[in-house]
Amino acid sequence: MIENYEASQKRTLRCYVKACYKTFREYYKKEEVVIAIDHNIVVIHPFLIFISNSNVMGYSMSLTPKASLKDGLLDVIVVPKIARLRMLYFGLLMLLKKPELLKEVKYFQTTALNLTRKRGAFFASQIDGGWSKTEVLTMSVALKEESLSVLV
Repeated sequence: MIENYEASQKRTLRCYVKACYKTFREYYKKEEVVIAIDHNIVVIHPFLIFISNSNVMGYSMSLTPKASLKDGLLDVIVVPKIARLRMLYFGLLMLLKKPELLKEVKYFQTTALNLTRKRGAFFASQIDGGWSKTEVLTMSVALKEESLSVLV
């Protein structure tokens, strides 16, 4: 979805909704991904894997409304492959900041996790708000505490 949003060249809510609609129309089965969280291994065909330490996204939306920048944990939402009607319902729940109400959603908090793709050319990712194409086979995600220096 972020790839379609970035292609619009405008940062408006209307363009965001259009990108969501285009992505919904173009959606196809995602590749198999192995997720290791706290040494538990789960193999899925994900609709979405969202990892964040913040509780906000653009336009006041949130997939991780309980996340905190201060707790030292990553909040992880995993949505396996779901039917298109469930995707629409998930979108509504996201707008209401209640994504966990979709029964298929798995929610975790962890300090680190690994994602390994089994097939496919790359991980399609959103990193810090921008679309990213990552071609590694395994992606490790972890927090690095007290590593951001801010000058005022």
